[in-house]
Amino acid sequence: MADAEQKKGTTSSKEIVARGRRVIVGDKTFEAGAVVELSTSEAKRLRELGFIVNPDAEKLPDIRGNGPVFSPASGPTIKRVA
Repeated sequence: MADAEQKKGTTSSKEIVARGRRVIVGDKTFEAGAVVELSTSEAKRLRELGFIVNPDAEKLPDIRGNGPVFSPASGPTIKRVA
């Protein structure tokens, strides 16, 4: 589909596949973080659906954490009651 649009004179752009997403173009599959070349109309549609990200956009912080960190002195203690 992208080849047919390029022959019509539609411009293309290189986009980055969003985290947790997969984009299939023709018989090739592009995983998250891969660079894929798409027509501008297809890129706009996939960006609205959340499948590709704008490489120039501000990076959002990763909100996933590793959990709480405990040191032996301040961490939880277990006391056995006899």
